[in-house]
Amino acid sequence: MEDKAQNTNTTRDNLIKASTKIPGYDIRKGLAEVDDNLDSWREVTRIFIDTTPGILKTLKVQCEENDPQYPVTVHGIKGVCYAVGAVSAGDKARELELHSKEGDTAFVRAHTGNLVSTIEELIVNLTELLEGIEARS
Repeated sequence: MEDKAQNTNTTRDNLIKASTKIPGYDIRKGLAEVDDNLDSWREVTRIFIDTTPGILKTLKVQCEENDPQYPVTVHGIKGVCYAVGAVSAGDKARELELHSKEGDTAFVRAHTGNLVSTIEELIVNLTELLEGIEARS
């Protein structure tokens, strides 16, 4: 049992170290959301990686069409970003949510692309992080 705990701590430490190279990402916050359970973190992160591209596609269309559901979608994106530890992306989504609720379509149109590209880059980085950890397991 002690070996498993030591392996988990080593994996966690390696994961934290590797994640410091990801801009705007704080893995400690993501781990805290799942009570420091590495398996749960992997599952939540994999779900984020798999489902978020479709949500981003919807957000882009909503932005282009000035869809009244945009604030709801960007609110959801904000929540999942914070849940996985993507603090910078979560902050950008929060700002877009506020501006969209105020009807500031110029701001929304000017900054949605930046949020999308930030999250797309994050997905690439998280995918590489997961693959690196899985290769060592």
